[in-house]
Amino acid sequence: MNDNPNTHQQTNKKTIEKLTNSNVLLTGIVFVITGVALIFSSNDIVSAISIIAISIGSSLIASAYIARLYSHYIDQHKSSDIDKWGLVKIFKTRSEMLIQNDEYIKNTKKTLDFILFASLKMLRDSENDKIIKEKIKKGLKINILAVDPDSIFLELRHKTKKLTEGSSRDDHISLHEWILSLKKVAPNPENIKIKTYDYMLLEWYMKTDDYIFVGPHRYDLPSVNTITMGYTNNSEGYKYYNEYFNKLWNDPAFAKEPDNDKLIKWGIANPC
Repeated sequence: MNDNPNTHQQTNKKTIEKLTNSNVLLTGIVFVITGVALIFSSNDIVSAISIIAISIGSSLIASAYIARLYSHYIDQHKSSDIDKWGLVKIFKTRSEMLIQNDEYIKNTKKTLDFILFASLKMLRDSENDKIIKEKIKKGLKINILAVDPDSIFLELRHKTKKLTEGSSRDDHISLHEWILSLKKVAPNPENIKIKTYDYMLLEWYMKTDDYIFVGPHRYDLPSVNTITMGYTNNSEGYKYYNEYFNKLWNDPAFAKEPDNDKLIKWGIANPC
């Protein structure tokens, strides 16, 4: 996250602006000094040139000074808003962010939280599964708020993405199976929780120790092809979305833990 190309471009742009401004200021000073040196000449033409040089130099100095004040004012206001909300990265697609998941997961020791209208397939591949299980053994807690596999809203979403009939529901059931496999390696099974909701599309959400990633769901695109933003911890953006997740998670009318009857209905053997 620290190797943000946009940040480097902004830094380079500011450096060029400062150098240009300094060059203008130095040029202005040279003109003024030259004009002062020539002003006492007895030659009328030289005296006239000295006045012009002083005028040009003074204008350049004034322009450089005003440009520096303006740049400082704009930078202060821009940086204060960006720093306050902690927006550090914008990914054109969610898959771009998920490809970098190794970095985020490896640096996470305390908590992984999710709001899903997808089944988290990329996180359940063999390599990520191994990394996550090792971290769970060391105390990592996982909370997942996922759409109910039997939700009418999931069925509607399934149709907009033109998936094979039943695949979306099956993918979400396999997510619950994966959670059960994580519970088996956890020192405390209560560290791993999944709750379901039966509601329209919510924002995609992922929280690590250092970042929160959020993004919308589009009608015409799969989740992995949708824009996603990243917020750093100790920022207003991180706080805002963390509180949003906790509010939903702790609302018993909205978020419900699937009971054994539901797990058996989904064909998950020996849910206990």
